[in-house]
Amino acid sequence: MGTLVVQFESDVVRARNLASLLAQETKFDKTTCIRIGTAVSELSRNIIEHAGQGTIEFMLAERKSQSTGIVIVFKDKGKGINDLNLIQSGNFQSKTGMGVGLSGSQRLMDEFDIKTGPETGTIITTAKWLPKFSRQIEGKRIEKIKEAFEKTIENGDSSMVDTINSQNNELVFLLRKLQERNDEIETMNQELEETNKGVVALNRELEDKAIAIEKAKQEAIQANRAKSEFLANMSHEIRTPMNAILGFAEIIESKIEDDALKQYASAISSSGSALLSIINDILDLSKIEAGKTELNYHAVKLQSLLNEVAQIFKHKADEKQIEFIIEVQEAVPSAIIIDDVRLRQILINLVGNAIKFTESGFVKLKVNQENNTDNQEKQNLHFMVQDTGIGIDKNQQQLIFGAFEQQKNQNINKYGGTGLGLTITKRLVDMMNGKIWVESEADKGSIFHVVLNDVEIGNIDHAKEEHKPVNNSFQFEPATILLVDDISTNRKLVKTFLKGFDFRVNCARNGKEALDAVKEIMPDVILMDIKMPVMDGFAATEILKSNKEFKHIPIIAFTASALKEEIEEIRKSSFDGYLQKPFTRKKIIAELAKVLKHNSSEKDKDNVVMPSTQPNQTDENITTYSEEFLDILNNQLYKQWATVKDTFILGEINDFAKNCVNQGEEYNAKQLIGWGLKIQKQIVNLDMEHLPVTIKDFENIWQMFNAKNKESGTYNDAK
Repeated sequence: MGTLVVQFESDVVRARNLASLLAQETKFDKTTCIRIGTAVSELSRNIIEHAGQGTIEFMLAERKSQSTGIVIVFKDKGKGINDLNLIQSGNFQSKTGMGVGLSGSQRLMDEFDIKTGPETGTIITTAKWLPKFSRQIEGKRIEKIKEAFEKTIENGDSSMVDTINSQNNELVFLLRKLQERNDEIETMNQELEETNKGVVALNRELEDKAIAIEKAKQEAIQANRAKSEFLANMSHEIRTPMNAILGFAEIIESKIEDDALKQYASAISSSGSALLSIINDILDLSKIEAGKTELNYHAVKLQSLLNEVAQIFKHKADEKQIEFIIEVQEAVPSAIIIDDVRLRQILINLVGNAIKFTESGFVKLKVNQENNTDNQEKQNLHFMVQDTGIGIDKNQQQLIFGAFEQQKNQNINKYGGTGLGLTITKRLVDMMNGKIWVESEADKGSIFHVVLNDVEIGNIDHAKEEHKPVNNSFQFEPATILLVDDISTNRKLVKTFLKGFDFRVNCARNGKEALDAVKEIMPDVILMDIKMPVMDGFAATEILKSNKEFKHIPIIAFTASALKEEIEEIRKSSFDGYLQKPFTRKKIIAELAKVLKHNSSEKDKDNVVMPSTQPNQTDENITTYSEEFLDILNNQLYKQWATVKDTFILGEINDFAKNCVNQGEEYNAKQLIGWGLKIQKQIVNLDMEHLPVTIKDFENIWQMFNAKNKESGTYNDAK
């Protein structure tokens, strides 16, 4: 539209009036026109204060959304603006008040950009836009406004409307200009009044925002509390089955002789341990709420870690007839200081993807050392995972590192996945001072590169190596152990771990049963689960430790929680020790050795064999009452079964199956236990093909139990 030179205070007034009039012609409302004029006034004074003089460029503009507006650029050749950060934050106090005006101008305009320096001077660009659906200004009218604007700048301050309507009437123009001069004081008063109204409105808006922020804060606190409760429950629900998976895998690995089966069992243990390590950090609430995951660095044998990764994927690679190769450059150090859990997670993600997307050929995991001339005690390690799989198009290679993103046209039914694996991998690599990228060509395979910088060389004698065999042997004196856990699988696992020792293991399913059992058997030690129905482990332990007769009995806590808060609570309570699920045989024996009398056999340290798992009469100490069992079977279980088989609600069926397992455990009814476990497995796998048939089989089991006892006179036909 035109350019105005600003040097004197009168030029500031002209600039403000020109901006207000241009805003009126552009169809802004009155309040907005005043705000634009006020911003221009303040920024014009800013030119005089910092540079002595400068120029203002007025423009009509249109943005991509086809919304028209005003763009005004303020330029000077001064020495730049000091304390810019304070000015922009609104905290600068200038003797002339200009800093406050500069920061306030930012809030009055829609867009505000400032570039300043001692050699380049200052350029401030501002913009104010009409609503998106406002009517466009016609080209002819724009030309007239421009012509009138230039005329106005040339002749002095005036009304653009009057200029457009009476361009040939110079006398009228001058008269109106004199009238505007006379009305200037009144206009300024009106501006102040409007500005005050705007301040009041802004204060109201700020108050509303403060209320909204406080409400959002309370909602966030509530959401965090809900998340904490959810994570606490998930900790228990995930770690409980993991206890059985890892525990029984350890037992199986010690029993079998076949090398291939040993490898499978070892792969279960390795995979389970890797999964557990990840779960531990996911469920650590303090780390999640802090928005970061801490890295735990220690010495690690790199080759052992690579062998674990190979073991995890060996079966799958053999199944697909893919050659899996590991190459380690000789210069790579044997031991490094690293977070092995995170490095293992990175390699598992990359190798897992490579095997998943490769149907033939090979997958290669290669590790090279890259020279770091700055520090000989640290090295850059370059990990490469190469495959001959389906490859990735070039335009997809950056996309795949985004959350929930997968390669386009990927067969989801065939390959599955959440699209999070590479996202997590990239974030972990970034945390570990590294970088990740991919080289790939469609249908020719991919190479994923991970470079970890400044990896410290470790001492091989101090390096961590996973899955070492049990290396201690204890000869315990005879002892009575009370095992308190509501999950039958956990009870069975612990008893299997303890077979071969002269222990009498009694069982209870909750804290209340434990209190009754303690009075009856007076155990030498109590293994107490924390989270149980009826009465939890904390409450039961508090009662026992407050009783003079029982407070001497050592109590070892079982916890399926990975939350620091609960573990800290256990440590501060009256427990004599604790085991975190999932635990190994070695850990439970070591914990018992702290409280039970024993002798350690040095000569058998390397020859510990897992005791036999064949059942015997002393395994179960829960008394069996045949008539009582039949009463429960006929008058409770059968009636429940008749209901759930008709309603077929999975949750109710699962609860019924759990009840059957518990009753079977208590009364040594193996067929009932097997049926309940089979139902639970089919529900977990959503095996809707076989589940109805298995549910129907309950009637055969019911008939079998009653038929066996019919001759003894205890038969009771629930039908």
